[in-house]
Amino acid sequence: MFARLALALSCCALLALAGPARAQEDIVIVLDNSGSMRRNDPNDLAPVAVERFVARRGDDARVALLVFDETARLVTPLGHPDEARFAEALDAHVSYRGRLTNLPAAIERAVYHLRTGGREGARPAIVFLTDGRVDSGDPDRDEELEDWLAEGLAESAADAGIRLYGIAFTEDADFRIIESVTRRTSGSYERVLRAEDLEAAFERLDAARQDVAAAPEADVAAPQVPASQVPASQEAASRVAAPEVEAPAASTPTDEGEETGEAPVWALAAALGLLAFAVVVFVVVRLRRRSASADPAGPTRPKAPAPVMPKAYLMDTTGASGAVRHDLGELTVIGRKPSERDVVSVVIDHDTVSRRHASVRFRGGTFWLIDHQTRNGTFVNGERVRDERPLVPGDVIAIDKHQLVFDVEDWTSDEDATRYGEDDERTRLSFDSPSFTPSGVR
Repeated sequence: MFARLALALSCCALLALAGPARAQEDIVIVLDNSGSMRRNDPNDLAPVAVERFVARRGDDARVALLVFDETARLVTPLGHPDEARFAEALDAHVSYRGRLTNLPAAIERAVYHLRTGGREGARPAIVFLTDGRVDSGDPDRDEELEDWLAEGLAESAADAGIRLYGIAFTEDADFRIIESVTRRTSGSYERVLRAEDLEAAFERLDAARQDVAAAPEADVAAPQVPASQVPASQEAASRVAAPEVEAPAASTPTDEGEETGEAPVWALAAALGLLAFAVVVFVVVRLRRRSASADPAGPTRPKAPAPVMPKAYLMDTTGASGAVRHDLGELTVIGRKPSERDVVSVVIDHDTVSRRHASVRFRGGTFWLIDHQTRNGTFVNGERVRDERPLVPGDVIAIDKHQLVFDVEDWTSDEDATRYGEDDERTRLSFDSPSFTPSGVR
């Protein structure tokens, strides 16, 4: 395996000497235009950061601008990154006077624009900035929109190869949703508390985008003039042009390398050295494999047996799900209602419960409770779950006022964990009251 990897790296190094063409990029910038931005960005530093982000794009890039509040509006479609055009569009359409924050509508519009207007072979990306949570004016609809953004839209973007890069501006921004969306699309996000730091956040996202680009693209030095003024021939080169000197003969190398497109001597030496290293590694690995096959009685490492999932269940102590006991499988989803995409095993049909609120998964011999980044949260023994948490028998899972008690049959532990369902006065369930409250739970 290592030998093949080394050979592949050698081939990549040799191909890189030929100077591949710079990868094209199609970018949609999505900017929050809600009224809260006026309070958080009184000096309009976000539009300035966007202008400078656009200025760093090369001639091969195509950039679009989309602003959103209660609606999403594509004010500048994909086109050449002209600074004057973007400055005019920002001045005309960014007023910070919107009433609401409909980020899902903006992301859906951006994904659609890249799918229908993007160039084949270009690297599509969405760079968005928001300072608040999803707010459509209807709290019930907000939860549906959050689920749609974190699951449906993120999956749709990932399927199309679109990476999302986000800036969660101020503490009011829902960074958990932003982190989830960017992670699902192999992008990244930044948390910014002050408007003065927005430009640096855009620069960091730019660097993160370059990390996933081709190696020659990352080697290009930062231009000293606006990218729109760089000639196409210079853009295709993989280095900064040297100061003007008298043109050498076609076969004569210069101090910076050969202007005829031939690789510099140091690069050839590095590639040949890497190739020699790969050959040595390949020979060593082959010899070790022969030695191992010649000694079949040699020691082998036995595979660890997969952990057996014990019989576990959730006891509904408030009667909200319509059943007292819910047996757990490898994955059990707790939510408000099932859908065509999600099978919800424990249904709690209340407005305070999200459509896909939480889940219990058996992994590595342990049952884990996972909160799906819900607004109302999921609690275990009164403590809010951040992402995920291991469960032990007797743990009380609370979603708003609804409670589920986790238990495992034939549980073996060094501690005397509480066991619900045993014939014991402390742990016996009391079915006399309509809430099914176990007398052993406080």
